[in-house]
Amino acid sequence: MQIKTIVAAILALTVFAAGAFTARWILGEKHARELAEVRLAGLSAQLSFAGHATEQAAKTIQIERDLALSKKKVEDQHAKEKQRADMLLAENRHLVADLGGMRDPGARDVCSNGVSEDTAAADGSHGTIAGARFSNSASQFLLDFAHSADTVKRQLKSCQAWILELEQKIGFSDRAVSDDHGGSGG
Repeated sequence: MQIKTIVAAILALTVFAAGAFTARWILGEKHARELAEVRLAGLSAQLSFAGHATEQAAKTIQIERDLALSKKKVEDQHAKEKQRADMLLAENRHLVADLGGMRDPGARDVCSNGVSEDTAAADGSHGTIAGARFSNSASQFLLDFAHSADTVKRQLKSCQAWILELEQKIGFSDRAVSDDHGGSGG
């Protein structure tokens, strides 16, 4: 009987060991499968992020290209307007030289030469001096000052054109900037 008991015990241990091994193998497979699924989900998320990042990079590159073209367009327009203003200044200087200087249409005769105000008003002269002329330095100053004003206007126009391009291309606006910095907005 002892042999039967020993054989039964060995058989029970074998069945128990086989069951434990099988259970461990099955649980290990399940765990391995879950681990593979988690890894696959992680790789899928990485691929999705990489795809999104690539898409955003492509959009950014396109915006940069569009802005470079816009910048060139604004700079070219600015250069054309500068060339026109320089030509206008040169033409005005030639006109001033040809006409013998700039004249002051608002010059008034200090002494009315005995002509009463009523008589001066009747003939339309209102006391103006027909030959009142600016000095050469005053004429040059006025031409240069007008040219400087034109330059400032041209620069402002270029800045406004660039801001409009930014608003159209990337949605930039002065309201967004002032809102970010606590300003009152445009």
